[in-house]
Amino acid sequence: RRDNMHNAQRRPSGRVDGEQEEQTKTPAVGSRSGRTRPHHMSRVPRGGPAIALGLTTTVTLSAIFYSHFAQVRDKAAMRAGVERDRERIRLKRKLEREGGR
Repeated sequence: RRDNMHNAQRRPSGRVDGEQEEQTKTPAVGSRSGRTRPHHMSRVPRGGPAIALGLTTTVTLSAIFYSHFAQVRDKAAMRAGVERDRERIRLKRKLEREGGR
């Protein structure tokens, strides 16, 4: 073999002509049968990313709308409090004027 390697030409892969590459078969991720498939293929369903995007969008929009309507409700409650205070002050001044005569 040493003589063959001396006379043989090396390829860029480091393999000598005539040698065979070892075939490494790695089992597929999550595969029970031991069948192989390319690493770029995963077990994610075709609609999985679309479902995730839809769910994320729905949750985000729901949070935005809830926050908006909560702010509107709080603003209305604060405005009603200001109106009650104004009415209370008006009645207090009216009673002071009538009581002072």
